[in-house]
Amino acid sequence: MALRVCPVDSCDLRIFDEHVMCRAHWRMVPAEMQTAVWRAFHQHEARREDRNRLNALRQAQAAAVRAVNEKVAA
Repeated sequence: MALRVCPVDSCDLRIFDEHVMCRAHWRMVPAEMQTAVWRAFHQHEARREDRNRLNALRQAQAAAVRAVNEKVAA
């Protein structure tokens, strides 16, 4: 499994590549956004060849990261 740095600003924790962010920051994501990320992930997994589903997953993940960055900056 590959590792990368958590995408939240000023976080240098290493996370598994398939994770959106570190556990501490994931807990800061609003519940409805977590649900949207999970739903997009499962829809993408069901049909990996569908680029629209991949784009939806990436957008949901980016929205979650933005939400946490806004909380961290406040």
